Amino acid sequence: MSQALRAGSVQVTLPDGSVRTCIPRGVTDPVEKNAVRDAMRRKVGTEAWGRYYGPGGSSGEIPPPLGLRPSSSKGDLSRVDRVRGEFDTVSSSYTSINSNDPLARYLKGRSAERLARCFRSKDPLLELGPGTGLETLPLLQVGHTISAVDISPRMLSELQERVAQVQAPGKLTTIEGDIVRLEEVLRDVPTGAFRGAYSTFGALNLIPDLTPVAKALERLLSPGSSLYLALLNRWAIPPLLYQVMEGHWREARWSLRTPIPAEGSYFPLDLYPWSPTQVERAFFPGFTLREREAVSAIMPPRHAPRLYSWFRPEGRQTLCRWDSRLARHWPFDAFSQWIFYRFERS
Repeated sequence: MSQALRAGSVQVTLPDGSVRTCIPRGVTDPVEKNAVRDAMRRKVGTEAWGRYYGPGGSSGEIPPPLGLRPSSSKGDLSRVDRVRGEFDTVSSSYTSINSNDPLARYLKGRSAERLARCFRSKDPLLELGPGTGLETLPLLQVGHTISAVDISPRMLSELQERVAQVQAPGKLTTIEGDIVRLEEVLRDVPTGAFRGAYSTFGALNLIPDLTPVAKALERLLSPGSSLYLALLNRWAIPPLLYQVMEGHWREARWSLRTPIPAEGSYFPLDLYPWSPTQVERAFFPGFTLREREAVSAIMPPRHAPRLYSWFRPEGRQTLCRWDSRLARHWPFDAFSQWIFYRFERS
């Protein structure tokens, strides 16, 4: 099950012999879980069932393949299907996964500080890829009005539930859509409607071209507005070194590719890391770069779990302090895993 979820698709042979591609998803609803477990127990027997659904196991479901083209490879699934399917799958556990991960908390904390400094007034903001709102909620709590665009309807549903629980004074509007087609998704939004925009940790590293997003933002943001981005760096050396230290030579080689295949990263999706030069070119001339800051210059990445746990909590706290210091200096600022950018709409 975990391999199917990580791959993002599975091949299903139907009774008539035809093969179709399906997007697997994790089952979190208790009623659905029991139904899946009972069906599997009847099909494969108690002994085999126990290996998958016994203590510590997790159930998953392959939804009916209606509407999908017959296929023998996951390559026939569109990028949109794969990305939406992955984030729909992890939506219910996304908040807890990031909240319990010290590295994620460190990264989100650094980003939240920058966002608070970047957007001081209560002007309307646009967020691309909010997930379940780890950075959305703090801005809503200080009164911002936010329009959040995400490809995953389940992520947006989780976000709405979290906002309802905290009763933030700010106003949230959620919009389902692919940010590659941002201009089409927000075609009814007036020109210059937003006074700021941001996208952090992943959304813009899942698309093969930044130019359509940059062009759409150029229309949507009013002159003088700030655009804040946290992007995976093309020249990230620390993750590569940690992979080599853990003996993951194949994954290290894959991480040098563009895109980085799902097998070569912690994330079960292809990733498109961007160099600072590529980012600046994509947003020029509509935006002017005002600030650039490196982050996670020496921190172990998530896909180095043994080294990560070896540092222990107190060691990781020390790493965080050194990371924030070293990331301001060369060569650490050039080869960190993530880079924060602040652009100004020209």
